[in-house]
Amino acid sequence: MIFNRAIYLFLLLILFSCRQQSDPQAILSLQEGVALLDEKNFEDALLTFKKTLSYNLDEELESKVYRNLSIVFQNQGSIDSALVYSKKGYEMAPDNSYLYYINKAEYALLENDIKTGVENLKMAEKLNPFEMEVFSLFCSIYSGDYGDAYFNPVLAERYAKKAYHINPCKITKEQLGAVYFQNERYVRAVRIFKELSGAVPTDQRYKFYLGQSLFFSGKESQGVWYMKQAADRDDSCKVMFKEIFPN
Repeated sequence: MIFNRAIYLFLLLILFSCRQQSDPQAILSLQEGVALLDEKNFEDALLTFKKTLSYNLDEELESKVYRNLSIVFQNQGSIDSALVYSKKGYEMAPDNSYLYYINKAEYALLENDIKTGVENLKMAEKLNPFEMEVFSLFCSIYSGDYGDAYFNPVLAERYAKKAYHINPCKITKEQLGAVYFQNERYVRAVRIFKELSGAVPTDQRYKFYLGQSLFFSGKESQGVWYMKQAADRDDSCKVMFKEIFPN
């Protein structure tokens, strides 16, 4: 089965609990960068986060900026740069804080140290059990995104549902749909990707995933039609289509 997983963007909520020594303009700049990141406008997000670092920042806000810079570089495939900023993120974060452990977890995962990543995620969860990003990362680990050693489809689905329950956004819905597909719950995957395709018709991946889920649910001709429509409009979907139908 083919399912091309995008790198999920675990966006930090912009909390207004930052101490007053941070320039208020820095908070607005960070918000702007996160919005650009959410739109997958990585080049402008990168410039905006770097601009944010020029303002007066307290350690918590600076740690958040470094973390988001790491996320940008991950999505651009620059893992070395992502590691640099991820490390800066946990070094700047208040000791033993949620922000410290989530940065440590992501740094470990970037280094493919899954055991340490899981340990730090568990610490982050204890400190704040209501953050979507922790459960999304757990889902990625147990879905096999970081190798087969921690692959556990039952846990993957459990954590995907938790993430979606906490924050039912496009990111968590796509992840839940991917887990349903991986766990051969094709009817549920169809429902998820039909909703996403309708909500974001310009994203051809959702149309492709809808077609793929339909195909494996037994509706082959309908599924092929959706996948072909997406492949004709998007190069990445075309690659996925050829992987399923090489001839």
